[in-house]
Amino acid sequence: MEAVKWESAITNQRQLDERCTKLMEAIQATIWDQVPVMEITLKSKCWWTKELTQLHRKANKLGRQSYELCSNTEHSIHGEHKEAAKLYDRTLLFSKKQHWCDWLERVEELDIWMAN
Repeated sequence: MEAVKWESAITNQRQLDERCTKLMEAIQATIWDQVPVMEITLKSKCWWTKELTQLHRKANKLGRQSYELCSNTEHSIHGEHKEAAKLYDRTLLFSKKQHWCDWLERVEELDIWMAN
Protein backbone atom coordinates (compact mmCIF):
# COMPACT_ATOMS: atom_id res chain seq x y z
CA MET A 1 0.00 0.00 0.00
CA GLU A 2 1.39 3.35 -0.94
CA ALA A 3 1.52 6.26 1.47
CA VAL A 4 -1.49 8.56 1.61
CA LYS A 5 -0.53 12.17 1.00
CA TRP A 6 -2.67 15.13 1.96
CA GLU A 7 -2.20 18.10 -0.39
CA SER A 8 -4.24 20.73 1.43
CA ALA A 9 -6.25 21.47 4.53
CA ILE A 10 -9.80 20.17 4.86
CA THR A 11 -12.33 22.89 4.12
CA ASN A 12 -15.67 21.07 3.88
CA GLN A 13 -17.51 17.92 4.91
CA ARG A 14 -17.02 16.16 1.57
CA GLN A 15 -13.23 16.46 1.85
CA LEU A 16 -13.36 15.18 5.42
CA ASP A 17 -15.42 12.17 4.35
CA GLU A 18 -13.06 11.40 1.45
CA ARG A 19 -9.99 11.57 3.68
CA CYS A 20 -11.61 9.43 6.34
CA THR A 21 -12.42 6.86 3.66
CA LYS A 22 -8.82 6.90 2.35
CA LEU A 23 -7.46 6.60 5.89
CA MET A 24 -9.72 3.65 6.68
CA GLU A 25 -8.70 1.96 3.41
CA ALA A 26 -5.02 2.43 4.31
CA ILE A 27 -5.58 1.01 7.80
CA GLN A 28 -7.51 -1.98 6.45
CA ALA A 29 -4.84 -2.67 3.80
CA THR A 30 -2.13 -2.55 6.49
CA ILE A 31 -4.08 -4.93 8.70
CA TRP A 32 -4.62 -7.29 5.76
CA ASP A 33 -0.88 -7.25 4.94
CA GLN A 34 0.61 -7.37 8.44
CA VAL A 35 -1.75 -9.24 10.78
CA PRO A 36 -1.44 -13.02 10.56
CA VAL A 37 -4.67 -14.88 9.91
CA MET A 38 -5.40 -17.55 12.46
CA GLU A 39 -7.27 -20.66 11.42
CA ILE A 40 -9.93 -21.72 13.87
CA THR A 41 -10.59 -25.42 13.76
CA LEU A 42 -12.63 -27.80 15.86
CA LYS A 43 -9.49 -28.57 17.85
CA SER A 44 -8.57 -24.91 18.46
CA LYS A 45 -8.23 -23.94 22.09
CA CYS A 46 -9.99 -20.60 22.39
CA TRP A 47 -8.58 -20.10 25.87
CA TRP A 48 -4.91 -20.54 24.84
CA THR A 49 -2.73 -17.42 25.10
CA LYS A 50 0.78 -16.39 24.15
CA GLU A 51 1.63 -16.30 27.85
CA LEU A 52 0.68 -19.98 28.13
CA THR A 53 2.92 -20.78 25.16
CA GLN A 54 5.86 -19.04 26.83
CA LEU A 55 5.24 -20.71 30.20
CA HIS A 56 4.85 -24.12 28.53
CA ARG A 57 8.13 -23.75 26.66
CA LYS A 58 9.95 -22.58 29.77
CA ALA A 59 8.61 -25.46 31.88
CA ASN A 60 9.52 -27.99 29.17
CA LYS A 61 13.02 -26.57 28.77
CA LEU A 62 13.63 -26.70 32.52
CA GLY A 63 12.17 -30.21 32.57
CA ARG A 64 14.67 -31.40 29.98
CA GLN A 65 17.53 -29.79 31.94
CA SER A 66 16.25 -31.34 35.17
CA TYR A 67 16.10 -34.76 33.52
CA GLU A 68 19.68 -34.44 32.30
CA LEU A 69 20.78 -33.67 35.87
CA CYS A 70 18.58 -36.31 37.54
CA SER A 71 21.62 -37.93 39.17
CA ASN A 72 22.36 -34.68 41.03
CA THR A 73 19.27 -34.36 43.25
CA GLU A 74 20.64 -31.28 45.04
CA HIS A 75 20.90 -29.16 41.87
CA SER A 76 18.75 -26.00 41.83
CA ILE A 77 17.31 -26.82 38.38
CA HIS A 78 14.92 -29.33 39.94
CA GLY A 79 13.30 -26.65 42.10
CA GLU A 80 13.19 -24.22 39.19
CA HIS A 81 11.44 -26.81 37.04
CA LYS A 82 8.94 -27.58 39.78
CA GLU A 83 8.08 -23.88 40.23
CA ALA A 84 7.83 -23.28 36.46
CA ALA A 85 5.53 -26.29 36.07
CA LYS A 86 3.32 -25.09 38.95
CA LEU A 87 3.08 -21.60 37.44
CA TYR A 88 2.18 -23.05 34.05
CA ASP A 89 -0.50 -25.30 35.59
CA ARG A 90 -2.03 -22.46 37.64
CA THR A 91 -2.07 -20.12 34.64
CA LEU A 92 -3.58 -22.82 32.43
CA LEU A 93 -6.39 -23.53 34.89
CA PHE A 94 -7.06 -19.81 35.40
CA SER A 95 -7.18 -19.21 31.64
CA LYS A 96 -9.66 -22.04 31.10
CA LYS A 97 -11.84 -20.90 34.01
CA GLN A 98 -11.79 -17.27 32.86
CA HIS A 99 -12.74 -18.27 29.31
CA TRP A 100 -15.63 -20.36 30.62
CA CYS A 101 -16.88 -17.52 32.87
CA ASP A 102 -16.66 -15.01 30.01
CA TRP A 103 -18.59 -17.37 27.75
CA LEU A 104 -21.31 -17.89 30.37
CA GLU A 105 -21.68 -14.14 30.86
CA ARG A 106 -22.33 -13.43 27.19
CA VAL A 107 -24.27 -16.54 26.21
CA GLU A 108 -28.01 -16.42 25.84
CA GLU A 109 -30.48 -19.20 26.56
CA LEU A 110 -31.10 -19.88 22.88
CA ASP A 111 -27.37 -20.35 22.27
CA ILE A 112 -27.17 -23.02 24.96
CA TRP A 113 -29.91 -25.07 23.33
CA MET A 114 -28.33 -24.71 19.90
CA ALA A 115 -24.91 -25.82 21.22
CA ASN A 116 -26.42 -28.95 22.69
